[in-house]
Order: sequence, then structure tokens, then C-alpha cells
Amino acid sequence: MIYDLHNDLLTYPMPLAEIKAQMEKDAANAAMPIYAVFTTRLKEPLSFCEVARRATPFGKFAIEDIGFATERNIDRIIALRPMYCGLCWNNDNPLAGGALGDGELTPLGKKIIDRLNEANICIDTAHLNRKSFWKVMESEPKRVICSHTAVDFANSHLRNLTKEQIYAIIMCGGIVGITFVSEFLSDRGQATVDDLCRHIVSFLATFGEDSLAIGSDFYGTKYGVKGIYDYEDFGILKDSLERAGVKERAIEKIFYLNAVRYWSTDDG
Repeated sequence: MIYDLHNDLLTYPMPLAEIKAQMEKDAANAAMPIYAVFTTRLKEPLSFCEVARRATPFGKFAIEDIGFATERNIDRIIALRPMYCGLCWNNDNPLAGGALGDGELTPLGKKIIDRLNEANICIDTAHLNRKSFWKVMESEPKRVICSHTAVDFANSHLRNLTKEQIYAIIMCGGIVGITFVSEFLSDRGQATVDDLCRHIVSFLATFGEDSLAIGSDFYGTKYGVKGIYDYEDFGILKDSLERAGVKERAIEKIFYLNAVRYWSTDDG
């Protein structure tokens, strides 16, 4: 079983019939992805989200960038009951500063967080820059995760989390999704399974096995991990982790148990 915190299939440029077929394949592979809508480049993001939400299996729907949110439309966003919302993508927007930008949490961004808190909708910190991340944490979000990232102390990258950031998320009861984006995992070209395992083992050695999950970013990155292109390839990752000394119970927690536990609690 696999519980993936972040899969961008819904906004991948392929025919709708192929998207539906892939969702059926995911289910057949015992995968439960959260299908996130990447709204940054959509002309009508809210309308698209309303349509996409109806097509999402099991209600596992999220919004990757709610930079289009305002005090006038936030009720429509909340009505979709996304599992989480990211405030921005890599660029700055009216809500917060992205990983490649220099902005920070804005007054409107704080108001949107307050409304999401009231609705018990999780905040995703994945694309925030450091300044915005800490301002978001200071705003005391009720629920917070980082859906797809890697660890900065295994490979330095602006999209990766520092030890302090991971600790802050864990202290809030949140979880972190390890991603398969090559440039986050390695500075030597396309990442290998060993590179992915190195990040996982580094996380486990520092923070234990109860707060790490999968956040593949399938269909959201051009270069993923070599050899892992779909959920049916996760046996390769499992074998590699076992060779690295990771116990079966810890692998089960990373692959699905930690995410299942988080989303099954009132606070997470």
C-alpha cells in the first residue's frame, strides 16, 4: 500500500481519458495519491479546481497554489474541502514568498491562513521560502505539513527543508513528504534510488520514523528518480531501503502508515 501526499496528475497535459486510466491504475497498484491541482499557470484556477474536485477518487484532492484566493472567494475554496492548500508556488504571489522569490507572508496571506484554520484545512509549506515559512509557523496554523520536499542536510537546495524547519513541522504534529525530484535529491544530474534512500536514511537518523511520508511529485517534475516512474516501481525503493538497514516496519510507516495516521486524526 502507498499513500502519496503529492501527485500532479490532474494538471498534467494529457487527455482526460488517460488521466482517468492512470487513476484506475494507481488504485490497482494499492496507491492512494492526493491529487494536487497546480494552479499557478491556469487562467481560471478556481473553476478548474471545482471541476477537478469532482473527478478525484476518494476525495483526495489538494490545491498546490492558492495565490488566487481572496476574501471574496475563500468560501468557494473551503467548500471544495481540499486536504491541504499551498499558499504559493516557487514565485512570490499576493499571499506569500515562494522558494525562488524574496517575498514573505502578506496580511492577506495571514487572513487566508486564519480562514483555513477555522475550516480545519491543512497548510502545505512545500514551496515557501525561508522567511515565509517562519512567518507561517508564527501564525500558528492549526494543521501543517510539507507535502513534497527533501532534506537540506543531505543535499542543499532552496526547496529542501532545514533541520530546524522539519523540527518545527514535527512539533506542530505535521508530517513531511519525501519527493522524487532529482535536483532536490542530488547535484549530480538525475537522481538514483540510492540518492533517495540517502535522504530517507538521513531523515530517520535525525527525526525517527514517525513523521516521514511519500510526496512523489509524479507528473510535476521532468526528472524524477531513475527507475521509479510509477507506484508499481516502489518495490525497487523498498529493496534499496532494506539493504540500507531500514526495518520493514519503518518502511511501512513511510510508505503509508504515517500518512494514514495523520489524515485520520481530528487535528491532522
